[in-house]
Amino acid sequence: MSDWRIVLFGCVVIIAGCKGNSPNPPTNSPSPPSSAGARTCQGDVEKLIALDGSPNAKEAYLRQMSESHFRDWEASESAGNPDGQLIMGFCHALGIVVQQDNKVGRQLSMLAADAGHAYAMKVVGSSYFKDRKDLPKDYAEAFRWFRKSADHGCACGMCAVGCCFQRGYGVPKDCDEAAKWLRMAAEAGNIEAMEFLGALLVSGDGIPPSPQEAAKWFEKAAGNGAPGAMCNLGIMLLRGYGIPRDYERAGKLLLGASDKGSPEASCNLGDMYAHGLGVKRDLDKAAVLYRKAIRTGDQKTRECAKKSLEQTQATTRPEQD
Repeated sequence: MSDWRIVLFGCVVIIAGCKGNSPNPPTNSPSPPSSAGARTCQGDVEKLIALDGSPNAKEAYLRQMSESHFRDWEASESAGNPDGQLIMGFCHALGIVVQQDNKVGRQLSMLAADAGHAYAMKVVGSSYFKDRKDLPKDYAEAFRWFRKSADHGCACGMCAVGCCFQRGYGVPKDCDEAAKWLRMAAEAGNIEAMEFLGALLVSGDGIPPSPQEAAKWFEKAAGNGAPGAMCNLGIMLLRGYGIPRDYERAGKLLLGASDKGSPEASCNLGDMYAHGLGVKRDLDKAAVLYRKAIRTGDQKTRECAKKSLEQTQATTRPEQD
């Protein structure tokens, strides 16, 4: 059977979403919206926060809404509204309606952050993770902004702080601190933090492993449709790792994650069909899934799927009932 591993989606990039801030966080805007345009911006920022773990989806949302909301965004930004400043910062950075200009985009995000916008602080921090001509990579500065965002009650900032501690970005590596901040973010409802914390608890990287607690967090994130959590929980159920084995549920979770683009899920679901684990053995379906993993996976996943595909092709196909 294929090797398996828990997937830590996105932690290196640190683009964790801010969905589900603490129960009584400070508002993203220092003052409540006073106009329909400002309310439009506030609603759009809330949507961007929910999509923050998926940059492509976030960009697609902005491009779609720009057709009807751009004037409100522009007017709110001109009026000094932090939500408007943040959205227009994204528009300049992505070249939505306006000419693409990272420097202007960052300046507008910085204005919102300086005004106390907790999510903007996290966005500013993320900008220091990419090495650009106009902005050198600076993990220490990124961490400073992430911590500031977290201290303002933003769950995505807490998640980013936890990831920095886990990887040693901008601060000495400290997995106890990583678990603390990821748990805070997860308890506040941050979906990415649930995935990251679960992966950390399974790996036992610098902390005592706890597959039972990991399964709890994967369960919560999977319930919100997170493909990484669906894949990881499916693998745990498939292998009986720390929780009772359940082939039927494992198959459903892996299928859902595969449909959402998880190559690891495709590879493990291929194993189920190749070996008849909870499903009727079907080498053709297994081969399709392995090829899907080879097309979309990273190097380790591709190698694993390729090896499994070769083994499947070398097997004499039994007569199908």
